[in-house]
Amino acid sequence: MGLFDDSNILVFLFSFIPAIIYSLLIFVKTPPGSVNIKDSFKYIFIGFLSCVFVLGFHLLFPNWSSLLFTERLYLGNAYVMMPTIFTFFFQSFIQIALIEELSKLLAFKIADKKNANPVESMFHFMMIGTGFAIVENVLYAFKYGGEVLINRNYTALIMHMTLGIIFGFFISIGRCKLAENSFFKSEKYKRIFYAFFGLVTVSIMHGIYDLNLFLNSDTQEFYTFIILIISLFVSYKMGKKLINIYNNG
Repeated sequence: MGLFDDSNILVFLFSFIPAIIYSLLIFVKTPPGSVNIKDSFKYIFIGFLSCVFVLGFHLLFPNWSSLLFTERLYLGNAYVMMPTIFTFFFQSFIQIALIEELSKLLAFKIADKKNANPVESMFHFMMIGTGFAIVENVLYAFKYGGEVLINRNYTALIMHMTLGIIFGFFISIGRCKLAENSFFKSEKYKRIFYAFFGLVTVSIMHGIYDLNLFLNSDTQEFYTFIILIISLFVSYKMGKKLINIYNNG
């Protein structure tokens, strides 16, 4: 018998507790007073809403998940449609990464705290990614068994949280005051540009992570580790830069 057999409460606990621990570890690295922890944890539930947006999109467009860029092969006594490398690229970067990151952005915009400081906005976006990862982990556990949480809590959860920091970084940079010699004509265009640039950046990173899983090669675990290290490093550097902007405010 497995640890999670006939125990949904353990599935929820093993989905929530690591996410909360990771969030608190990041919180203690933020400047004192820069983040209201009680307000921030509300954004986890906003992250739940972003999952609803993804599910709603697929309900409205059910054929969106069908295989594209397939090839017709004759196997046995019949022709079958088989996926190609382009199928996996489309599924990884568009069907999964882009739709999920767009849903997080929409959820963030709904609950956005307009007067938040740069560090706070970044932390809030990270919490939305955390909420999304919690729901995703629960769904995977119900589908494949709770044991998948042991792996997902130090892979998928960390990936969603670091992507949230990276996306939140671009949102925050877009809100920083325009310099006199700025390329942008207005604050509005600057915010739109950085939001779009952030969306593209995290969608590419997210897509690379999922493509590695889809290809299911012998080196999958190694590349997953490398992708996670890169996302952790990038999010750390971006978080550090925002903290410097906040401290020099």
